[in-house]
Amino acid sequence: MPPRFPHFKQLDASDCGPASLRMIAQIYGIAYSAEMLRKHCHISRYGVTMRGIDECVQYIGFETMGLSLFFEKIVEEGMFPCILYWTQNHFVVCYGITNDNGKYNISLISRF
Repeated sequence: MPPRFPHFKQLDASDCGPASLRMIAQIYGIAYSAEMLRKHCHISRYGVTMRGIDECVQYIGFETMGLSLFFEKIVEEGMFPCILYWTQNHFVVCYGITNDNGKYNISLISRF
């Protein structure tokens, strides 16, 4: 059975932002090369910034919002799929969050 969601591996340790954008675009049926996304995210050897992600998202025709939210609000608003800035150093794609007895189960696609 094929995976339900697209997954693209990072090209290197600094590629989590462009790889996440590539997965989101693929969900909407749009294919972008890793190289093009890396270029428009202004990736460096240290990775990509939130601003770089924002500029690339606008370049490819999507809209973005930088928000700081609790998981409950993300679930309440149905903001899936989305890109999370995880532990202040890694971008991941989140496909869903469920609350099971006060513990959150998060469906993430990441390099981990």
